[in-house]
Amino acid sequence: MSKEHDTLSIRLADILLKLNNGQKLSLSQLAQEYKVSIRTIQRDLSERLGVLPIQQNNGLYFLEPFYLGKLSIKDIKNFAILAGVAGLFPKLVNDFIRSILDNTISQAYEVKGQTYEDVSQLQGLFEKLQDAIVQHYQLTFLYRVYKPKPPKIPIT
Repeated sequence: MSKEHDTLSIRLADILLKLNNGQKLSLSQLAQEYKVSIRTIQRDLSERLGVLPIQQNNGLYFLEPFYLGKLSIKDIKNFAILAGVAGLFPKLVNDFIRSILDNTISQAYEVKGQTYEDVSQLQGLFEKLQDAIVQHYQLTFLYRVYKPKPPKIPIT
């Protein structure tokens, strides 16, 4: 398998375990380890794992001390479901999760991610939606379906 493709779910689970174990992570070391760009690792930490209390000090990223050791296999399963990658694996049972987090076994898997829209500029809106949902507000969404205009073909 080509190592050029992003193994998103395995990378995120591995980073999650490292953070949970109290490791302080460097962007450049992670980028080198997973053979991705530093920008990809930044996106992993700020967006994909952004729900966690990740702190940054002197170029190192780590979990808030009060949060250490609180992530379980169940948390990893829930994260996989929330991130939409659970269906990429046959079963998310404990033994399988432990095996794919092993660096030797993880090389057997390749997950090709879909192209996602960058919604980082909408963080404030997502926070407002989260607060509204937590407070059990009724929400209504109005949207338009985007239909591109057909190209104009000149008549000659």
